[in-house]
Amino acid sequence: MFNWIARAFNVVTGAIDSTVQRWVHDLINGLYSFLHIIFGDIGKAWHDLWTDIGTFWHYIDQFGTSVYRALRHLYLVWIPDIVHWVERDILDPLLRALRWIEHEGAIVWHYISHPATLVDLIYNDIIRKIEATAWDTAKLLGRFTVALIYHNLEKFLTLMEDVLDAIL
Repeated sequence: MFNWIARAFNVVTGAIDSTVQRWVHDLINGLYSFLHIIFGDIGKAWHDLWTDIGTFWHYIDQFGTSVYRALRHLYLVWIPDIVHWVERDILDPLLRALRWIEHEGAIVWHYISHPATLVDLIYNDIIRKIEATAWDTAKLLGRFTVALIYHNLEKFLTLMEDVLDAIL
């Protein structure tokens, strides 16, 4: 109890009966205890509330900082690396293939779809090759012709007979 309350009580109690004194003393002591409990608990509750708000704010700040760092790392490191990988390993080879198809592929398709043009393109080279390897080519063609005649001798003799009959 506060000292001034006790002194005021002692000054006043000199003129009051002891039963009333105890009653007033118990009343003041009970009221003081009641108010002390209420305001003490309220003060402690406010302290706890502000402590919890501070703790909550601290964790929210840590969470926000962690999310910011993760997103910043994602934006500055991961995304550029992924974009660079996609460009280097996927888009560049596809674009090179498309450029090849546009140029060389179109030429190849033209010669495949126009065989006469292909023959005109390589005819002189074929003749030069045959001239350069004439003896080897004749030897191969001779063997091929003899093998063809031997294999189909019966048909060949029938053909020769028909030719001689037609002439004579």
